[in-house]
Amino acid sequence: MITGSFLVSGALLNSCKKDEMRENPVNAGEQQLLKDETTCALPLYMGQTHYIGCVDIYIDAMGVYLSLNLDGDLMGYEVAESHLYYGTAAPTMWQPGQFPYYLDENLTWMHAEEFDCGVIYNRWFALHLQLEKVVDGVIYEESAWLLPADGSGMPFKNNKGKPVGWGQYFMLELQYLPEMSNLQLFYTLDLQEPITWTELTYGESGYLLCYNESVDYYYLDADFEISVPLADGLNAFYLDPVDPVENPQFWTDWYNKGVFEGCTGTWQPVMWEIINADGSQLPMFYVKVLDGEYSLIDGLMYAWLGMQVTLQINGDYTPGTYGFSGTLLGDGEFCESDLMTIYLTMTNCN
Repeated sequence: MITGSFLVSGALLNSCKKDEMRENPVNAGEQQLLKDETTCALPLYMGQTHYIGCVDIYIDAMGVYLSLNLDGDLMGYEVAESHLYYGTAAPTMWQPGQFPYYLDENLTWMHAEEFDCGVIYNRWFALHLQLEKVVDGVIYEESAWLLPADGSGMPFKNNKGKPVGWGQYFMLELQYLPEMSNLQLFYTLDLQEPITWTELTYGESGYLLCYNESVDYYYLDADFEISVPLADGLNAFYLDPVDPVENPQFWTDWYNKGVFEGCTGTWQPVMWEIINADGSQLPMFYVKVLDGEYSLIDGLMYAWLGMQVTLQINGDYTPGTYGFSGTLLGDGEFCESDLMTIYLTMTNCN
């Protein structure tokens, strides 16, 4: 029952050689995106205000990575040189030509360094691009700098404390956490060996399960790739609140099965704690990790009987799209993923 969206964001910085524009300056009134008009956390600007691209920076256990996406209007300019500063302390030089690193031909960069999962690392950056274009045999040059949209950048200053140019440098907090990718969900109608698993398709509203009321249970399992080895154990995923206005049938169906506030019975009070998204909510299911293998464990059977059995869904489940939210624990201190939201769309195919 899982569908996740995960982003690791990073940042880069900018500094500039010249304060003034050279020949053929960018017209500030044409083809311009002001800094507050872009949602990119690490935007790159030519001529201080003309947006030309975004930068992404992230880390993993082996190093720090940077990639540049030139998705803005370069007005015919091309990257001639790149100058990158990276370090554990702020740069002491302001001249981009003295920065120790540069981007490769794919506008990416990688620096080997060991990082621990979940730990926050403070690193300093600055990025400058020298842009050129040729018009009628004349070479025109421009500078571009990474200027953090949140205003965290610091201007370069000379030894007298006066700002030099319009470029900036800044500190970035870098951290990496477990990230899921290539998630696949499967179902089967029979857990007798050999089990035949059928992969669920993924649509705009999540993974799609077309079910038939004549089937007692659909059993679900998952497979995925993870950026960080996970710790053995159970990772809880909870049902997101179901709006009684948008899906009143959900609550009616459970009521007819004896599941409601204050209900009695054997499994019914436990199920109420699963579907009722309050402070005492119980997990709908768990992602079980054991020796690098993953499986989905039914939350009701675990809370009610203490049994770790495959996640099962009744064939008469109320149609709708359901979200499930939880985290995955990496194999390391403080190594817990961000909250993941997982969607499953149930449709009756009788």
